[in-house]
Amino acid sequence: MKKARVSVIKDNMGEGCRVPTFKKSCEMGQWVDEEMSKKGHVVDHSGVLDMPEYRIDNKTRKSGSAASHTVGSMTIPDIVNAQNWEDTRLYQKCQNQNQITWDPDFMEISKVKIVDMDIDFIQEHLSKAFANLRDKVIAEQQQGVRSKTIRSDCGWAEFDGYGHKNSYRMRIPDRAMKKICTVSSSRDSFKNLFEYA
Repeated sequence: MKKARVSVIKDNMGEGCRVPTFKKSCEMGQWVDEEMSKKGHVVDHSGVLDMPEYRIDNKTRKSGSAASHTVGSMTIPDIVNAQNWEDTRLYQKCQNQNQITWDPDFMEISKVKIVDMDIDFIQEHLSKAFANLRDKVIAEQQQGVRSKTIRSDCGWAEFDGYGHKNSYRMRIPDRAMKKICTVSSSRDSFKNLFEYA
């Protein structure tokens, strides 16, 4: 059964909104969370989702970037112990995203969209990618190895181990995210138009 989804956030960040200059790009996400809080939205700075009331995570991105999209991180023991994709914190962060793109030349927000990822086609691919990455982490542990980057065979996700020696950040390659956004934008007609295996 499909969960209710939020397709619009009233008083969301707006296109053309000026953004301050940051020393680090991660500060943009913190600024957005703070601005959303000022607008009256409940923002959880320490929980799994930025806006649990809407079951949405805020994601910021510099326009023109082709880098992979960061979902979140998990410790290696938690990855190993995760039998199912649906039981992970990463799954929760891959249901609905408030994607905010900002232009570094004009220092303003250039695009805001809510991406509904709670679609079978998307979740099946992310689940398969996570299971494959988990298998690779377990295999490396058995060999006493730890790669800094592990890529799923299907190309839908990767683990980035540069942040901390005991955890991985899950990232979705830009190409896969573009597919996700295409499917999300045609959510209600996608199932009728495409067959997938």
